[in-house]
Amino acid sequence: MQMSSESQTGNKVAMTSEVVNVQSVIRPMRGGSQAYLVEGDDGRYYVAKFARNPQGNRTLINECIASRLFQQFGISTPPIRLLYLSRAVQQAASLHFSMKNKKVPVSSGIHFGSQCPVDPNSMAIYDFLPRKLLANVENLEDFSKAFVLDKLLGNTDKRQAIFVRAPSRRGKAIFRVWLIDHGLIFAGHRWELEDVPGYGLYVDRAVYGFPDTQIICDKAIEMMRMLNEDQLHIAAEGIPSDWFSSGDRGALARLFQEVQARAARLPVFVRRHLKILRQTPEFTACL
Repeated sequence: MQMSSESQTGNKVAMTSEVVNVQSVIRPMRGGSQAYLVEGDDGRYYVAKFARNPQGNRTLINECIASRLFQQFGISTPPIRLLYLSRAVQQAASLHFSMKNKKVPVSSGIHFGSQCPVDPNSMAIYDFLPRKLLANVENLEDFSKAFVLDKLLGNTDKRQAIFVRAPSRRGKAIFRVWLIDHGLIFAGHRWELEDVPGYGLYVDRAVYGFPDTQIICDKAIEMMRMLNEDQLHIAAEGIPSDWFSSGDRGALARLFQEVQARAARLPVFVRRHLKILRQTPEFTACL
């Protein structure tokens, strides 16, 4: 979908064929980026993270890079789009950030959008599933694959996920997990690679407690340890230039070099982190 004529006269953005105009603003979402659920003029719904949000534009760059890498490695994550917010829609919704007791208006222009995997008006989206239903998640192995990728990319947030119903089988409720919210890879705006065992973990450690977790992690390690700088730069293509501050492109190039070096060490520190995880009280209590 092309941008409106108003947006075409504004920022020059790659991937113009993928830009969706925000048609309406539905409601605010939880989280430090102060995102909103919006409807696009393509009839789909998106979680919009706006430029200059309290977590910084680098987190939008992180979202784009991580989403593409998750897709590259076959981990379920929603499609992403660039969203164009017109001045008229911004003013009608009175969109603003709350920063230190001040209201800062959201600017019109290009923003980040993560597409809802289903229509939230007709299908439920669950933030959490009871442990007894985890075995009914058709792609539960994605938690283990995400564990490896989050360690490679230095995710300093909890592993965020949502669940939606998939077609039932023989009367059994089946769910699909979607891994979301990748803004705090690279330690968020700091663009560093931290090596902290407790980071990047889903709140219910039971998702890592299945017998084939180690096998899935080992297979993911073999795929991801081959990640190179060229692939990382490809994952960063088409990101709006307005999201970059002076010096950001050089900093990102250096960060990609560190990621490639980290990939070579992936088997050692992932297995160490997995061993530490299995020794924590939260993990042993869920078995």
